[in-house]
Amino acid sequence: MRSSTPRMLATALALLGPSALSACAGGPPIETIPIALDCAGRIPPQLRAEVAPAAPPADNSVGAWVAFGDAQTGRLESANERKATVIWILDRCKAEERAAGKAVDTRPWWQKMLRPLKPG
Repeated sequence: MRSSTPRMLATALALLGPSALSACAGGPPIETIPIALDCAGRIPPQLRAEVAPAAPPADNSVGAWVAFGDAQTGRLESANERKATVIWILDRCKAEERAAGKAVDTRPWWQKMLRPLKPG
């Protein structure tokens, strides 16, 4: 009397084999993508606020217009400093995002099981 185990195994492989292979190879490759950092959320509200223009001169005297020009220049310098700070914050955040992306192990799960990453 022959054992029915090889026959059951062959039947199971015949039935499950195609579906198992299609599950592995039929879909798009799955990659681990680092979670995007909330770079815009790092910009504080005081940098988001508008820089109001200087008040126009009350009279047409030369001194009033000179004071207005000086005040307007100060406002422009303040706006430019805010812009530079926001750009610096976003650049730092994107650099952190790139560093986190490089640290992610994108090998398939089975390669991770066979060959662990070497330290360093």
